[in-house]
Amino acid sequence: MAGGWPNGPEVVNATDQGTVTASSQGTAVISSSTTNTYGSWTQLIASSAIDCCFVMVQVSCPTGVAAGNVVDIGVGASGSEKVIISAIQVLSTVSSSFVGGMTTVVFPCQIVTGTRIAARSQSSTASTTMYVSVILFDGAYTQGEGASGVVDTYGFVSTTTLGTAIDPGATVNTKGSYVQITASTTSDLAGFILVFDMQGQENTTVDYEALIDIATGASGSEKVLIPNMPFTGNLATGPWQPGMNPEATEFIPIAIPASTRVAIRAQSSANTATARVFGVTMYGVRM
Repeated sequence: MAGGWPNGPEVVNATDQGTVTASSQGTAVISSSTTNTYGSWTQLIASSAIDCCFVMVQVSCPTGVAAGNVVDIGVGASGSEKVIISAIQVLSTVSSSFVGGMTTVVFPCQIVTGTRIAARSQSSTASTTMYVSVILFDGAYTQGEGASGVVDTYGFVSTTTLGTAIDPGATVNTKGSYVQITASTTSDLAGFILVFDMQGQENTTVDYEALIDIATGASGSEKVLIPNMPFTGNLATGPWQPGMNPEATEFIPIAIPASTRVAIRAQSSANTATARVFGVTMYGVRM
């Protein structure tokens, strides 16, 4: 478009909730003493200060154990919390040489003034401490309202606390078969975020480049929505912390109707069995 600056999304009045400035971290949220089971809710704020249309969630997990770790964000009175964002993946694996990591995700999500906000967590290791905070944004003049206030999670495997496993296949730089993330979206989606995990692997001496296709449609008739989205997997011991880059995508505002099948396929520069496998969790923002 020639010249000028178009009207578009704009947020204001950012306010953080759950931040503990004395430790420069978020609020400590501890998973259950039973693995792959949610722990209790922990309050981040008793009463939010603004009408929010855009939410940034930040979760860190300073652990030295390979694990799957997720956090739920909920709203409502203690004992009656309603989950609005579920199973946010954070640092699904680390090595003993590298400790800590953070996942940051952003959603166009409405939370009204005066709302109690809380978090709970689940891990594949018992009693894991994660640190959670949120930043809430009000909308400026050109900003549309946030989505309905609920984010649907697809591809999360609760028994392992990881995403759905994607295997690019044994032939390098060649797309493997599609893997279903959901058979049917439960609502009309305004867009989505993807978070990648390493399926609990570390120190496999394998690094790789990968490309994924995100598609919709019946099995065998998939239509690609986004082709060849790149990311890297670093599973080797060395100067870099093991992990996925990026660990999370930005919010992608592609609408997906309710009852849509979503699948993903991938190719990789590595064909080492198991090491080439990664996990995907999809977070769909309801209209």
